[in-house]
Amino acid sequence: MNAFAVPSDVAADPFRADIPTDNISPDAEPEELVAWGLKRFAGQQIGLTTAFGMEGCALIDMVARAGGELEVTYLDTHFFFDETHRLREKLEARYPRLRFVNRGTEYTAEQQTADHGDRLWERNPDQCCYIRKVLPMKRVMAEKGVWFTALRRSQSPTRANLQIIE
Repeated sequence: MNAFAVPSDVAADPFRADIPTDNISPDAEPEELVAWGLKRFAGQQIGLTTAFGMEGCALIDMVARAGGELEVTYLDTHFFFDETHRLREKLEARYPRLRFVNRGTEYTAEQQTADHGDRLWERNPDQCCYIRKVLPMKRVMAEKGVWFTALRRSQSPTRANLQIIE
């Protein structure tokens, strides 16, 4: 797993590689990358996002162990399992210096059904994800200067060329 920090001033060109890396190696262990990122981008609006998968939980733990005190943003889609809510509660208790904040859509499942018909996630998953994940994430990202995420190159072909810093 790699940690990524995305300064907002490179959002228009996500593959720019001219951000000083202070001699951090792309082969550094994830814990080293997280500690380096927290130090390198100290004083900026650092955000960490999670969907509470194992990679996100590992990143949360690394940030906490490195002394990070930041906002952990999650997007409650109104379709979370009860187990997901329980996991979030456990993480909040375990990491009291991190602030877990729901920035998901306020668009209810009932509103979505009324506007788009029943079970949109089955009929048009891209549209459902756009409504429930993409739009809320755009609002979150507009407020952050740096983003830590647990995206991995092995997760999909579209992520295969991700860099440590983009």
